[in-house]
Formats: sequence, structure tokens, C-alpha cells
Amino acid sequence: MSSGTTATAATSPAAAALSTSSSASWNAIVAGAEKGGQLNIEGIDNDTVNQGMVAAFNKLYPQIKVSYQFLIGADLESRLQAEFANKLPGADVGDFVDLNWLNAQTKVPGFFTTPVGPNVTSSAAVAANLVLPGGKVIATLFAPQGYGYNTTVAGENMPFSEFVNPKFTGKVGLDDFCTNSAAAESYYLFPKLYGSNILQELPALKPSFYPDPNAGGQAMESGEIAEFLPFFPASIPSGAANIGTGYEQQIIGATYYTAILGNAHDPDAAQVWLNFLLSPQRLAARAQFSYNSVLPGNIPGATLASSRFNTLSTKANLSPSALTSWIEAAFPDLQPPVLLT
Repeated sequence: MSSGTTATAATSPAAAALSTSSSASWNAIVAGAEKGGQLNIEGIDNDTVNQGMVAAFNKLYPQIKVSYQFLIGADLESRLQAEFANKLPGADVGDFVDLNWLNAQTKVPGFFTTPVGPNVTSSAAVAANLVLPGGKVIATLFAPQGYGYNTTVAGENMPFSEFVNPKFTGKVGLDDFCTNSAAAESYYLFPKLYGSNILQELPALKPSFYPDPNAGGQAMESGEIAEFLPFFPASIPSGAANIGTGYEQQIIGATYYTAILGNAHDPDAAQVWLNFLLSPQRLAARAQFSYNSVLPGNIPGATLASSRFNTLSTKANLSPSALTSWIEAAFPDLQPPVLLT
């Protein structure tokens, strides 16, 4: 679990709400959500993932219509900040990975709304320390970071030892560590997962940088690149049959965070969605992408066990200064990266 996720039952407003949010009041929230009937979500899941998520949600709440728009990084963050500054109704819920940005926005009065409800305030959620300091942002998922490859070019079941083969020079894609703190932090663990020489081997392959793994998946599908690091199964483009994913014995589990926006036009529907994110139905909908639960145990049907996960912010091998030095030396043309402090 992320080191920033330290709120406890004694300090979390969401946990405190457990004592005041009765089943009757939760039923009223659900009734309000079903009456409003519209939920707008902006976040980091592509269509392949969010369509299955919405279908699972609508089996439980068929009256609530859901619109999920894919946005990530600076595009998502600047849009939400502009909507808030101009008092415009926009997204009800946002999905995020950038812990630096979340910590800063949590300090802005009214930017996020405190989540309540039976799953958010359950004893399991409280014990897992899912609520970030400030009580507004919830860790909702661990996403497995592996490596991706074009099976037409690299073959099936490619081991990582082949990823750094010089034959792929100029055909390697990397997630741009300048886009957000989570992307930068992934590189801290690369020596632990991929060997002590990985940070020397990657620059030698003359990689191209992409704003996110979804863009990397599209580039692999088209043949623009042969492989990409780090990569998620959920980043495979819909219908693509020529992309494989692989993992080392240990896996980086990037944390997904979710929050309700303070200017949500349908706050009741937002509360219902956030509780759904910590439900068995949602976890089952994620299983095909091997996402791992932030609650104890593994997702039913998922292929990756929680014992293989190294979550970001806990077991980093490099300090921010060491990573900065490596980036400046290996990729001198890049802008200064955003790093955790």
C-alpha cells in the first residue's frame, strides 16, 4: 500500500462517518442516485476496461446512466482544476495515479467531497488504510505493471531477457516519467524487478517516450514499436490480437486512487459508484485484466497473486536524486521530471 495512505479509523472523516451513516441514510443516498440517473466519470481506464466496469455497475443499479471519459495526467488534472475554478459542473468522480497532485488538491477547500457508505467505511477498508490523509481520496485498486510486446515481431511468450536484446534498438517504447509522480516512481523499482543493469540497458535501446501505456499499446498494435515498459493488460487496445504481456516473479502494483469532486452535479451517484469500486462485483469485473484488490485477498479469477506485488512508495530501490541524475545523464534532451519528494 502506498506510504501516503496512513489515515486510520480515528483520523479519517470517512471512517468517522461510519458511526453517523445508518443504513437508512445510505438507502436515501442510493434512492437519490437512482432518481438523478446520471454519473460522469473522468479517469485513466480505457474503453476496454470501463465498458465492463459500467456493465457490472448497471447490473446493480440499472437506473443510473454512466458516462466514462478517458483522460490521464495533465489533461485530466488541468480540466478538473479549470471546472472547479470556474464553478462549472463537470465530472462527478475522478480516477488518478499521481499522488503528488492528489495531496496538493486535497488541501484545496471544497475540491473533493468526503466519501461515505458501507463499503468505503467497512472495517476491512479501514484496516487496509485505504483513505489518504485528509479523508477525501480512496485507494481503490492495484494495477500490475509488466512489459508489453508485439507478438508478430517478438513472438509469443517473450521473456524479459529478450526485451533488452539489441535487435529491438529503436523499437522500444517507455512510459514518460515526466508526466506524473507515479510514472517516475515506477523507475525506482526497475533494478529490483529487472536486474541491476536495466537503467544502463534501456538508454542503449534508443527508446521513444509515450505519455501513457495506452498510447504505448496503440503504438505496439500498429507496429510503430515492438515493446513497451511498463505496461498493463488493460492498456491493450480493444480488439488487438498481436500484443502480449509478461511479468517477472515480482510485480510493481501501481495504486489507483478515486475521489468525488466537490462540484459534482450528482453527488449521490458518485457515492454509490465509489462504494461499488470496493465491491466483489467490481473486483470480478477487473479479474480479466489481473488487477489486484486493495482489500485482503486476491481478486477472484485474477491470475496474479498479491504476494507478487511491490506497491509503489514502499520498496523503492532508487532515491529521487539518484533517479534524477540517471535521467539527466541517460536522456539529456528530456524536460526535468516530476518526482516524489
